Amino acid sequence: MGESASDYYRQYSGYTAGGKRMIYVNGFWKRNVGMAPNWKEQALVYCDGGDELFGAEYDPAKKFLSHLAFNGTA
Repeated sequence: MGESASDYYRQYSGYTAGGKRMIYVNGFWKRNVGMAPNWKEQALVYCDGGDELFGAEYDPAKKFLSHLAFNGTA
């Protein structure tokens, strides 16, 4: 597990849910960048990455981060 937020690369994707604009945050540990060399152009879709991969939802209107979850293990 990274020790700080700067240990992770992040991807951001906007979406609308129930009329609310939201941002999905997809994060992965920088040391794993080799597993997805095109991560800047394509969303990573991985399961069972443990504490090396996480997702969260951000509500920009409320400035609130929710549903932060690290992936499970295989």
